[in-house]
Amino acid sequence: MLSMSYTIRDLLALSTKYLKDKGIEPARLDAELLLAHCLGWRRLDLYLNMDMPVDKKTVDCLRNLLKRRSCMEPVAYLIQSKEFYGIEFFVTKAVLIPRPETEVLVDAFLDRFPKDFSGFVLDLGTGSGAIACAIAMHRPAIKVVASDISHEACLVAKTNVVRLGLCNRVFVLCMDLLSGLRKRPLFSAVISNPPYIRLDEVGLMDEGSRKFEPHHALFCGENGFEVTRKIIEIAPQFMVPEGKLFLEVGSQMHLAETEECIKACGRFGKCDKLYDLGGRVRGICAQLF
Repeated sequence: MLSMSYTIRDLLALSTKYLKDKGIEPARLDAELLLAHCLGWRRLDLYLNMDMPVDKKTVDCLRNLLKRRSCMEPVAYLIQSKEFYGIEFFVTKAVLIPRPETEVLVDAFLDRFPKDFSGFVLDLGTGSGAIACAIAMHRPAIKVVASDISHEACLVAKTNVVRLGLCNRVFVLCMDLLSGLRKRPLFSAVISNPPYIRLDEVGLMDEGSRKFEPHHALFCGENGFEVTRKIIEIAPQFMVPEGKLFLEVGSQMHLAETEECIKACGRFGKCDKLYDLGGRVRGICAQLF
C-alpha cells in the first residue's frame, strides 16, 4: 500500500486513492487527518510542507491507520480527537463521537442564559463532556455537573475537563442519570443527548457507528424512548422554578413521544422546538412551571 520513500504529497495521493478504492468518503479529508495525526501536525502544515520526505515511523503509523479506516473505524477514534463547538475534544471508543447536530443544544442554552449567569447546570449522559465543557467555556460563571453511567466515559470527560482548564467549574460524576444526587431544586438547566435509536432503526445507521460506537450511548430498548422518559419524569425534582430542560431528539416519532411525555408530566409549561440550520428539529427546550 505504501512505500517508505515518498513525500507528503505522494502519501496524500496514495492514501486518498486507497480509501476511495475501499469505498471510504470523504477520502481526501480522512487521508489528511490521518497523516497530520501521525506527524503531530495541523492539516494546514501538510500544505506548507508538501514536498517534505516522510520517515519510516510516520509511514508505518499511516499504514496502520489506513487499514483500520478501511474497516470503517471512525476517524475520530483513530486520531482520538473530534471538534465540537469549535473545541477539540479527546475521544475514545468509550464515548459517543460528538456530532454537529448536538451543537443545537449548546446554542439553545446560550441563547437562554446570559453571559453572567452563575447557576448550576446538569449534563446527563455527558460522554466526552462535550456539552458540559462547551457551555462552561462560554458561560464563565456557571458550574456544571456532568454525569455518565459509564466509568470509562467519565475518565474521558475528566480528561477533557482537565485539558480545558475547567476543573473548578465542571464536575464529573459516574452515576445512572440522577441516582447519585440528593433531591433538591438546584439546577437551572438540565441538558441531555440521551440514547434514542430504536432496534428497528439499526439498519439505517452507518456501519462505522454501528460497529464501533458504544451501544449504551446509542440504543435504548425497542422503542428508543426509555431514557428520555425517565429524564422528563425525574429531572423536575432537581430543578429550580422556571428551570429549563434541553433534550436532543432523533426521529419524528421520538420528537412526538418527547412532546407528549412533557405534556403528560404536568410539570412543564412553555416548550420550544430547537431547529438546526437546515430547518430540522434537533431538540426540545421545556420550561418548568
